[in-house]
Amino acid sequence: RAVERLAEDFRRAGDAEKSQALALIVPQKNAAAEAFLSGVLAGPFSMEVKKSALRQMAEHKSPGYEALLLKNLGEGEATLRAETVLALGRMGSSQAVPLVIPLLDSPQAPLRAAAFLMLSESPDPRAREVIGHRYHRDHHGGVWEQNQHFYGETGTGQKP
Repeated sequence: RAVERLAEDFRRAGDAEKSQALALIVPQKNAAAEAFLSGVLAGPFSMEVKKSALRQMAEHKSPGYEALLLKNLGEGEATLRAETVLALGRMGSSQAVPLVIPLLDSPQAPLRAAAFLMLSESPDPRAREVIGHRYHRDHHGGVWEQNQHFYGETGTGQKP
């Protein structure tokens, strides 16, 4: 079905059904789907609906979806921006790395955490370098107590 018809179904659906409607739109990966998803992310929908859109865009990654998320990375409230960072990480976006690195110093905890997670799991050498530098600086530079949020329970950045 055309994105326009599916978009109508999405608009009529309750929040619980919107995720199912998105599951039919996102795999289309065309300009109409990108425009629709841009409207969902910027629109008056619940955070759960927006998170569902981001998760599905990451699963069905495309250059258009990546470009849309890169554009939206600096917009919106912290939780949505953090979810966008995580979606870009799941996409394996190397283009996002230089945009995400400054978020390690964000005053907003969700952005710091998402940036750390995305960068620590990225194969991009720039991400590896900055995470290694932060770890070394914080553990050997005497500022560990101020930066524990970067390393989790084990103190290594790895999950226990």
